[in-house]
Amino acid sequence: MNLYTFINNKIEILFFAIFFLLFNFFLLSLLIYLEKKFFPSIQNKLENNIQKIHNGSVSRLGGMSIVITSFVSSYFYLQSNSNMYILILLFGLPLIIVALMEDIFQHLNPLFRLGSIAISSALYLTFVINDLPVLDIYIINNFINTPVMSVIFYTLCLVGYINGVNFIDGTNGLSTLSTLASLLCLLFLSLTFEDTETTNFILYMLAILMSFLLLNYPFGKIFLGDLG
Repeated sequence: MNLYTFINNKIEILFFAIFFLLFNFFLLSLLIYLEKKFFPSIQNKLENNIQKIHNGSVSRLGGMSIVITSFVSSYFYLQSNSNMYILILLFGLPLIIVALMEDIFQHLNPLFRLGSIAISSALYLTFVINDLPVLDIYIINNFINTPVMSVIFYTLCLVGYINGVNFIDGTNGLSTLSTLASLLCLLFLSLTFEDTETTNFILYMLAILMSFLLLNYPFGKIFLGDLG
């Protein structure tokens, strides 16, 4: 199955994707305006960051808009399984709350932030994902595929990926384009295996990130921040 055939058979998916793109672009623009108008001190703190490469101040609240829009799109993606939607929201709260606090106040302990990512990831993998992929690693495959070790391993993978995206957020377009490339690879796989639900969700996320990219590259009006 190719992308054209998929969209042609489910044209409503395209309309939803366009809606999420416009909705997120509007929300991002609103956050930039409100932050600059009423909370300039949040942006001004960025001027002292050692990794800063921009003149002036830049908003770090892009993640807030993306998370809101992602949960809206998740409702459509997971509407046949509302319990999963509630669990994702519930187990993501440690990460969401701590990351948002860091984006606003910018003084949280890095270990505290790392712990919140690990907790949310471990809870998600334990209670939401039914079957984690089996690893075939010579000698240690029996050990690494036990339930506990499997959750620990994939938690470390998620923590590494999340922090990796965060590290490259300061350069316009780099983190977003890297994530878009990952999603396009996953889109190819989901279309190949005719996984309709995953294809739907990836298309929604592509639209959301594209709207963010319009403001992030090339002028750097807003960044993902820790929450993104």
